[in-house]
Amino acid sequence: MEPECSANMSDISHLPDAILQHILFFLPIRDAASTSLVSKTWLRVWNSLPVFTFTFEQQNLGLAVPEFVNRVNQSLSPLQSNKAVIEEFFVSMNLSIQEHKDFVSDIDNWISLVLRNCVRKLTIRISSPTQIYILPEPIFNSRSLVVVRLHDCKLPETTFDGARDFMFLKELSLFNVVADDYQVQNLIDSCHSLEQLSVILDHIVDFLDLDNFLMLHSVFVNVKLLRLDAINLQTLNFLGLRGLLLSDSTINIKYLYCSFWPRIMTHNIILQEMLSTFTLLEEFHLHLRESVKNYQIQHCHLQILNLYGSGIPESPWLVEIDMPCLCQLYCHGDVFPYLCVISPSIKQCETLQLSINCLHTDFRDCADIHRLGDFLQNFNQSIEVYLNDICTESLITLEQLQEQNLIPRAATKIKKLILNSFSASSDYTYFLDALLFTCHPSYLLIETCVLNSDHFIKVTLLS
Repeated sequence: MEPECSANMSDISHLPDAILQHILFFLPIRDAASTSLVSKTWLRVWNSLPVFTFTFEQQNLGLAVPEFVNRVNQSLSPLQSNKAVIEEFFVSMNLSIQEHKDFVSDIDNWISLVLRNCVRKLTIRISSPTQIYILPEPIFNSRSLVVVRLHDCKLPETTFDGARDFMFLKELSLFNVVADDYQVQNLIDSCHSLEQLSVILDHIVDFLDLDNFLMLHSVFVNVKLLRLDAINLQTLNFLGLRGLLLSDSTINIKYLYCSFWPRIMTHNIILQEMLSTFTLLEEFHLHLRESVKNYQIQHCHLQILNLYGSGIPESPWLVEIDMPCLCQLYCHGDVFPYLCVISPSIKQCETLQLSINCLHTDFRDCADIHRLGDFLQNFNQSIEVYLNDICTESLITLEQLQEQNLIPRAATKIKKLILNSFSASSDYTYFLDALLFTCHPSYLLIETCVLNSDHFIKVTLLS
C-alpha cells in the first residue's frame, strides 16, 4: 500500500497550483498547514495563498449604513471566486431598527465568507437600540479561528454541549453579549487551549468554573463565584466577585485587578486571604467601594498599587498599606482628596512615585490644597508627585486665600512635583503659590500639552 500512496501523492502534486489551493480550503486549517511538510510543491502552494486583513469601522469611515454595507460588499467580492487566508476580519456598526432588519443578512454573509477562507481573528461589534444581532452558528464550528472578540451580540440558540470545534482557540472575549450562564460555561469548556479569556455579559454570571486550563494566562470576568485552576495564570481581573475558589497551583498571578462585592469585604478577610495567596504579585488594582470605608493591604513583594474610586464619600476612605517594597502608588478617579493613606512600612524605596489621575477637583479654595498637604504628610520617604489632568478653569484667587483661615500643612519631603496637562489660565499665580507652600518641592514641572485645541503652559522651577 505504501508505494500506491506515494504514487497518488506524487500525481496530486503535479496538479496546477490553483487546484491544489482549492484542495487546501476543504481541509481543516491545521491539516491544510501540515501539507506544507509533505513536499516542496505543497510548501510553495501553502505559502502562495494570499493573506488579507479586513477592518471595517463605520464610525471611522463616516459613512451611512447603506454606503458602509456597499463598501464592505465590494471589498469582500473577490473572495467569492478566489480563495485566500483571512488573517483578521473586524466589523463595527451602529444600526437603527430598520437598518437591522435590512442589513442583518449582509452581516451573516460576510461572516460566512470569511469563515470559508480560514479566518484567524474575528471581531464583531453590532450595536442597535432595541434589536440584538444573533451570531450565526457556523462561527462556533470553525477550526481556523484563533481569536474571537464579540461585542453587543447574542449567542445562537444552542447549548454548545459537547462542543469541541474551538479546541484551537487562544483568545475568547465576550463583552455585553447576551447569553445564559450554561451556554457560556459549555463554550468555555470547549476551548482548553485558551490563553486569554474575557467574559463581561449583559448580566453578572452566577458561577464560572475554569478547571484545568493549562495555557490560560489572562482572565477578565464579571462573576459572583469563580473557581480557578490555571497553573500559568498571571493576570486576573474580576468585577462583582463574592467568592473566589483557587486551586493550589493557581499561585503565579503577578497582576491583580479587583472590585469586590461589598458584602464580602467585611474586615478585609477575603482581601487579605487572597493577597497572601499570591506571593509573586507585583501589581495590584483595587476599586474602593463606598460601603467599605477601611482597607488594609499587606504584601511583602508588591511594587505597584492602584486605587480607584468614584463619587464623593461621606467620609474619606482609610487605606492602611503595609508594603515594604512599594515604589509606585496611583490614585484614579474621584478618590483624591477623599482618601487617607497610612504607610508606616514603606521604608526600603528611596523614592515613592505618587500619581493622582483625572482629578474632579478644581482647587478653587484652600481646603483642597490643605487636603493635599494632609495626604502627603502620611509618607515618611521622599516622594515624586504627579498631578494629572487637573481642572483649572476657576482657580483659587488672592481674595479667596485671604478670606479663608485654613493654612496648608507643609509637606517637606516632596522631591518632585509634576503637573501634567495643566491648562493656561488668566491668573494661576496664587494657585501655584498655595501649592508650592503646601508641597515645598525641590523640582516643579508644569508640562506642555495640547488637548482639545487648548493651549498649555510650561514652567520649570529648579531649587
